[in-house]
Amino acid sequence: MNFQAQIGNDTISFELNEKDGEVKLKLFDKTENLDVVRISQNSYSVLVNGKSYHLTITEHPEGYYVSVGQSSLLIRIKDESDILLEKYGLSNQDSVEVGDIKAPIPGLISHLFVKEGQAVNKGEKLLILEAMKMENELDSPLSGIVDSILIKEGEKVEKETLLIKIKDEHNGN
Repeated sequence: MNFQAQIGNDTISFELNEKDGEVKLKLFDKTENLDVVRISQNSYSVLVNGKSYHLTITEHPEGYYVSVGQSSLLIRIKDESDILLEKYGLSNQDSVEVGDIKAPIPGLISHLFVKEGQAVNKGEKLLILEAMKMENELDSPLSGIVDSILIKEGEKVEKETLLIKIKDEHNGN
């Protein structure tokens, strides 16, 4: 899968693939095999060309803090769908308000994975929006309860259409 990492003012494109337990990283037209072992929830041991690195990755509202040794960087990651949306002048980040799930692009609701009243966790798959010959998975931005579903499977929606409302399990919003 293709990604872009923004570190400060620099943007780096890379490809990361995992198959049968093997992780391959393609960066600057060079492919490396990575041996990645999760040590704890945010901590990883990565072996590249016989050299070992200890990484700590912490989620941040603007991306991820990645620490290697004494160095720590804020890295913003874009996946293939983010890159494609940006190419067409759209953004996943612009339309999501806490608890309100809106269509980031026009498309067809091909599958709903939740029902009203259902408890959902942050990052849980809510629905599939088909657009531009791609399936776009929309995930919950927070843990909470599905308050209302304003669309049906098979329905066409426009950009910014409110699709689902989720109540925050902690403060009821």
